[in-house]
Formats: sequence, structure tokens, C-alpha cells
Amino acid sequence: MRRSTYFNQLLVIVVCLALVFASACAEKRTWKRDPETGKYYYPVTPDMPEWAELAGNVDQLAVCDIPDYVLEDVTETELVELVLQNPKLGDVTVFNSFQEGLNFIGECIPPVKTILEDGSLRRYVEKNTDENGNLVFTFDTSQYFEYGITEYIEQGLARYPYFASACAEKLTWKRDPETGKYYYPVTPDMPEWAELAGNVDQLAVCDIPDYVLEDVTETELVELVLQNPKLGDVTVFNSFQEGLNFIGECIPPVKTILEDGSLRRYVEKNTDENGNLVFTFDTSQYFEYGITEYIEQGLAFYP
Repeated sequence: MRRSTYFNQLLVIVVCLALVFASACAEKRTWKRDPETGKYYYPVTPDMPEWAELAGNVDQLAVCDIPDYVLEDVTETELVELVLQNPKLGDVTVFNSFQEGLNFIGECIPPVKTILEDGSLRRYVEKNTDENGNLVFTFDTSQYFEYGITEYIEQGLARYPYFASACAEKLTWKRDPETGKYYYPVTPDMPEWAELAGNVDQLAVCDIPDYVLEDVTETELVELVLQNPKLGDVTVFNSFQEGLNFIGECIPPVKTILEDGSLRRYVEKNTDENGNLVFTFDTSQYFEYGITEYIEQGLAFYP
């Protein structure tokens, strides 16, 4: 359901109330460093009696904001870890889209968005990922996974990819001199694919840049989406819509060609007299990417 202008205005009011509450309760929420670990900790958390005394979501957001004097006193690593331990972190993922949630929660707790935008989270992940590709946290995560650490990291890094400058040239899109069509600069059959830092970077290199979107026809765009190596990821979530929303955040055309009818027009145009869809490109390596599932579920969902 789309949020109305009225509701968006209400969200802004909620944010303002949270800020007012924050200033009124500053003394109660004095932040201190733990004498044993030397790290700052949240003065009020869900496992404390004081949490139950808070007046709902507005007050919860307010007590989970990080005050300026703490922000000025922490290192980059400490700030990232504070964000990852934030009890309201999971709220980012319950909106209509990750970006919408990030924008709202970022108004109440700015570092939740800042560490994505300035690359702090990515640097933390790269620094603390072991040889097996597992992220090793430097704090006890036993009570924090329920706060949405995993979802926040995966969707956040996918939404805000920070590539080394060495990758820039690899991501240059060109038209094939023989077919005249654009092609993905990095695909699973290339050595460069193995060098990508997991799912996050795979999604990023499979996004279609604006200069390509501005230069392709409707048919070319549909075919680019159908050849996308990450297309099948849409179908591995709990529901097609959930997968479409997430992958659509990382690779917008995956969702766009369904919403605007481009895919349906393509299918109607390229379906033969026997009802078979005839692709105008070589599909030998693409069916494993989930073309069939995506088309069937997508057209069913967007009739």
C-alpha cells in the first residue's frame, strides 16, 4: 500500500516529537563507556525495565539515537558497532522498501544512514570478514540478530556499493560490435566474478547504469533484464514480492519492466502461434538465471 502525503507528513511529525523527547530526557540518557570494555553502550535497551516504560515507538527511537557528544568521541569502528547494536535497527526493513525505511529511521537515528553513505560499514565488513567469507563481529551478537543486523548489512551494502577504483574500468558498459547490443561487463563465467566480494558486489555489478538506461529501447532493456545473472534471486525469498522488492532496490529495472508493462508487451510481441515465447537472444546460459520463474511469476503478479 502506498503511503499517502498525509501519512508522510505524520512521519515527519513523529520524528520531530522524537527529537523533542530526546532533548527533554537528555539527563536520563547519559551515555557512558563500559569500564571493562571501554566502549559506549545504550543506556536503555529492550531487556531493561525502563524500556517498557517508554511511550511506544516514538520514545524508543529517541532513546536509541546517539548523541553528538558520543559521535564526537568514537572511532569509525566504534560507531559502526554502535549502529549494529541499535535496538531499532530492524525497523529499517519493515517499510515498503529498504530505502524508505532507511530515510525515515535515518531522520531519527542519523548514523544508521551515515555509515552506509560514507562507506564506514563497508570498510568494517571488509576488515572483519574471515578467509571463509564470514563476517566476524568484535562484539557479542547473541541478542542483536533479532534487531536486524543481517538484513541491514546485506540490503544496505547492496544499496550503497563502494567499489575500489580498480573496478571502475570493469564496470564500463559497451555495445557488442557484432550485435550492437549492450552486454554485462562482469558475468559468472568470467574470472572477475570470482573476485567479487560476495552477493553484495554481484548485485552491484549487475545493476544497469543510467547512461545505459537512457540509451536503450524498451525491447533492449527487457532483454538486458532477462539476461541478468542475479535475476533468479527474485524467486528465492519467502515470496516473489519480497524478492522483487529487494532485488528491485539493487537493480531497479527488474521491477520496472513489470510495473510499466514492458515485459508483458515483449512477451506478447515474441510469442509464436503455438504459444511459445521466442527469445531474440541466445538463452543457453540464461535459463539458470531464472528467466522462466521470473516471467511466469512476474506476469501473474502484474496482470
